[in-house]
Amino acid sequence: MFKFFSKKKTLGRVGLLFNHSHIRLVSDDATPIFHSHPAISPQEWGAALSELFLRHPIAHRQINITLAAGFYQQVQIDKPVVTEDEMAGAIAWAVKDFVTEPIHQLVMDYVDLPVPTQGQDRVSVTLVPRARIQSLVDAISPHAAIERITTEEFALARLFPLDDVARVLLWQPTGSDLQLLVFRQRSVCFSRSLRGFKHLSSSALSPEELDTLALEVQRSLAYLQGQLKLPECGAMQVAISSPVLGDLVRHLEQAFSFTVSAMANPAILTGIDYLPAYAVLQERAE
Repeated sequence: MFKFFSKKKTLGRVGLLFNHSHIRLVSDDATPIFHSHPAISPQEWGAALSELFLRHPIAHRQINITLAAGFYQQVQIDKPVVTEDEMAGAIAWAVKDFVTEPIHQLVMDYVDLPVPTQGQDRVSVTLVPRARIQSLVDAISPHAAIERITTEEFALARLFPLDDVARVLLWQPTGSDLQLLVFRQRSVCFSRSLRGFKHLSSSALSPEELDTLALEVQRSLAYLQGQLKLPECGAMQVAISSPVLGDLVRHLEQAFSFTVSAMANPAILTGIDYLPAYAVLQERAE
């Protein structure tokens, strides 16, 4: 995903997550570095990165950039029936009415979606303003080389094995809606925002709310199996910073026949919002 700046992998890589309030830095050193700096707009990226890199020298390291939700747009469309050489142009034409900026001002990439039981093959198209990509390059180039630019969902996929098992992740960045993502073969098969659960990070859910959450998850899984013909879910992990995380996991485990567990790794122990920047650095040997 967005491998426009791919280079030979080296040791000592760095992940940077850009969202609307902070830049978060994670390193893959034996003792990982976790640090953040406020940055509300692209105009502040240069100064924030200079401060981060002054505190944590990263000369000769490869930078892996992750864009948080809100920094890109995703559109699902029927896959054009054209040759591979014509695909980029056909997709650009197909999505132009779904975006607010001229298509030539956007950087675009796409992935195939699971084939539905009826209808045409579909693709998920990710679009980022070209000016935003250029701002990232301008801010980072004085300090280090860029290895990869990707999105939050594609970064999180790297936390899971490259196999045929369908795995669910419930993940909630600070102040955001609860996200349900399904991964298979280290690809994003499905994603959905579950509204009405923002207070999970600060308070308990009532028994009725817990039942509603389990029902919403069940509806998503039923769609995946009934319409997309994906295999039954093999496991669910919960990546949420909540004082009632244990109660939530236990309730979900009672509601489903597969294993439900709280995700645990250095990023979550440091702060839930570091997870995408940590995930993009994960290389799993299969």
